[in-house]
Amino acid sequence: MHNNLEQNKKNLFSHANPNLAIKEMKTVHSHLHKTKALLHQTVDLMGTVKVGVANTSNHLIGTSAMYDNYEA
Repeated sequence: MHNNLEQNKKNLFSHANPNLAIKEMKTVHSHLHKTKALLHQTVDLMGTVKVGVANTSNHLIGTSAMYDNYEA
């Protein structure tokens, strides 16, 4: 754990080493793109879930109406 703290201290002042700073910026940039892609994928999947919920709701309404007809 102490090593992590020391490494974090070194990373905090990485601007003293331009190569390390550039490497860290590229890593952050890469993570941002991956996060953006995951967010888009999540939004797409949420749309699919929304359609599924709407279909289930419609089927339940239809089933309820069918049972109402049997009771009459």
